[in-house]
Amino acid sequence: MFTVEELIGPHPTDDDSGGEHRHPHVGLIGAGALVVHSFIDGLAIGIGFQVSTSIGVAILIAVLAHDFADGMTTASIMRRHGNTVRRTWALVLAAAIAPVIGAFFGGALHLSEAWILGYAGFFAGTLIYFATRDMIPAARQGGTVVTAFVTVTAGVVLMWVLAAAGI
Repeated sequence: MFTVEELIGPHPTDDDSGGEHRHPHVGLIGAGALVVHSFIDGLAIGIGFQVSTSIGVAILIAVLAHDFADGMTTASIMRRHGNTVRRTWALVLAAAIAPVIGAFFGGALHLSEAWILGYAGFFAGTLIYFATRDMIPAARQGGTVVTAFVTVTAGVVLMWVLAAAGI
């Protein structure tokens, strides 16, 4: 979703009008990514309970701890990019329901241990990427979409390798 947002989202222009530019489609892409993220969080909960009750509860607590912030972020992205209040509430509701649906879906899956380890590696790799890219401002300076894509892919592959090695 990051790559799509970078390719079709707003870019700096030479327009010196000083007015704020609004791009509702960018808000939908960003909020949509958060809905997908929430669904994947739910998958993690369901899969975690397959591993053990304690792992499932730990993941559930982690998801609950940050889902409120995800809802606020969804609303902020939507409104900042000029979306209506009605559309904003629809996306916030979708982000709130997505982890529940994901948890039921993840719990219904019958996965091998190797697949669960691969999923954990993917999850950890993307978490590390977003933690460094979006939460540490200096990590955003001077990068391009290609650099971001390569670093995400490298992080995911590294986590898959570490998970497969049992580390």
